[in-house]
Amino acid sequence: MWRYDFLAKGDEEEQGECQLRATSDGSKVYAIYHQMVPAADDSDGEITRWYPWEPEESTLNDLWFRRVIFWPDALP
Repeated sequence: MWRYDFLAKGDEEEQGECQLRATSDGSKVYAIYHQMVPAADDSDGEITRWYPWEPEESTLNDLWFRRVIFWPDALP
């Protein structure tokens, strides 16, 4: 069985909020996801509760689109 290792991958980047759509025959998958680099953590800073409705400091915010096509003839 053939598997796709990853859709999004980064060292310091975080990916999330993904939307996936596939064709009915399973030959193509379309994905849109959010990628960002979070702000550096202050290890000496006070621990506070995370509120999802408050903006989070980050850089390099971007939306990515991926199309994955499965070619059955190319499988080993």
